[in-house]
Amino acid sequence: MREAATKIVDGRLYSCDYNDFYASKDAIEECQRVHIGPANLAERIAQTTTFTVFEFGLGAGINFLSIADVFLQHAPSGARLRFISTEANPLPYRILEQVVRDTASQLCLAEEWVSQYPPAVEGIHRRLFAEHRVELTMIYSSAIVGLTDFLERDKHGVDAWILDGFAPDRNPDMWTTELLGSLAELSKEKATVTTYSSAGNVRRSLSQNGFQTTRVSSLPHKRHTTLATLAATGISLAESLNFATVIGGGFAGCATAHALARRGVQVELLTPSGQVADATSAIPTAIVHSRLSASNDPSPRFRLHSYTHSQSLIETLTNDGKRGALQFPNSRMSEQRLSDVADTLGTNWAQVPSQSEVKELSGFPIDLQGVYFPKSLIASGPALCNSLSSHPNIELVAKSVAQATNCENPTVFATGTHKPFEPHAPAMEIAELEGQVDEFRPSTDLALPTLALLIDGYVAPSRLGLVAGSTYEYKPWPNGLSTATNLRRLVDVSGLENWIHVNSFRARRAITSDRLPVAGPLGSNLWVNIGHGSSGTTSAPYCGEILASLILGELTPAPQSFIDAIAPLRFERRQEKRPNPFLKGSISRR
Repeated sequence: MREAATKIVDGRLYSCDYNDFYASKDAIEECQRVHIGPANLAERIAQTTTFTVFEFGLGAGINFLSIADVFLQHAPSGARLRFISTEANPLPYRILEQVVRDTASQLCLAEEWVSQYPPAVEGIHRRLFAEHRVELTMIYSSAIVGLTDFLERDKHGVDAWILDGFAPDRNPDMWTTELLGSLAELSKEKATVTTYSSAGNVRRSLSQNGFQTTRVSSLPHKRHTTLATLAATGISLAESLNFATVIGGGFAGCATAHALARRGVQVELLTPSGQVADATSAIPTAIVHSRLSASNDPSPRFRLHSYTHSQSLIETLTNDGKRGALQFPNSRMSEQRLSDVADTLGTNWAQVPSQSEVKELSGFPIDLQGVYFPKSLIASGPALCNSLSSHPNIELVAKSVAQATNCENPTVFATGTHKPFEPHAPAMEIAELEGQVDEFRPSTDLALPTLALLIDGYVAPSRLGLVAGSTYEYKPWPNGLSTATNLRRLVDVSGLENWIHVNSFRARRAITSDRLPVAGPLGSNLWVNIGHGSSGTTSAPYCGEILASLILGELTPAPQSFIDAIAPLRFERRQEKRPNPFLKGSISRR
């Protein structure tokens, strides 16, 4: 999508697209004067457990940062802020960074907001702040498209609407009768609308659609702004959920439990041992990266969104400082495809280093043109699972799948594959493959890279040296072949021999026929989050957030096309035209 065309005029951010300023000289004061004060947000936030704001016009996020400050000062313990904002043309990162630094650095979430700013990729982006009490959902689309999607898929209602797009005479699409007339449909009792505009047609549209409008004096800045309060009855709110069960203590189970728990749901997390990360997710060195593409098809776009979402989430949970990945072309990733990915993500997320920079970053004499992903992470599987599951609303219980028979409350199977619940499952196209990673240390003193190197497989820093992986063993391999294969990877990347083998980690990964995970409803109160293959660090947390949103009737951080692409029933529809390929005993190497 196209980023906003802007410039700084007299210290203020100016839109070249709309010939209008984003805000007054003091954007924080303007938010207080136009939105926070007239809508009495501080007092209302103090009396709620979940407060929802829907804003038209994200801009530099100053309204979000200001209202988040009010929330963190006044909200009761355990309360949650949902802030949803539409933006048709997001600011370039360098502009956003400058504006926030110059105008809002004193606000408590300013630094985190800049750090978590998503790339200019069309769709829905969700970010969490303040120990995940503050949730920001950015809908990168036109205002009417974003509002329509929200109205169709969210059942929890809005407490405060903020109309903060450019002036009606310069941006008429954001001030249509259709848009303004839709706000009451999803407004809670006594919901408010605030805007700097006091235009008569804006006030009339609100008045004719359930709101009582008031012109608020804004002197000496301008004559009036507008406050509208819902006069009609508010929507019937979705029934709250108090309890849920998640089965499986790997990345998918822990992420799903966390996504439910931060919404106030009491979660029973069942694992056979009563511990997390006791199977595949026990991998000691995991790369938070994904097989990326610039294509607009649902599958590659899903992978891109899962990568940016999960990277930001995991970074709020881990603090070990290991980050960065250098990716090089290979048989499945051409140099052009890598370049397209970098262009799509932008320089805050992906950079094309020079040959000398490649060698400096990697520490090895690599003569390949790569792309540097500064935000990719290197994480410990057990540490990540423990961070996700360490929430006061999550109770770890030692119980097998066979013992988990009570489905009166929502139950999520996050068991890697479908085998533990096969009687309940449709004809899923999932198979398990053996794989291995190996840790090596150099035989002599050597400066080792501090980031992941991705070519055919990966090499990444570990506790004792470097880890190399991972093998895809479509058929049983002879003893020693896995270690030899990973050693050859390490030698090819480093150009050095004489590595000493330290240890190995073997596990089984569940892959699907289309290489997308399986997440969604399986039946009455039954849900799944499985089949993540080699992408568990990125797709599992993203799917956990999607599932929690679906279970509670909230807008998901994914469009409907993503939800359809990962739906459990997709395999049954395909098998109406062709048989399950995994029943033939062959697994595609795509």
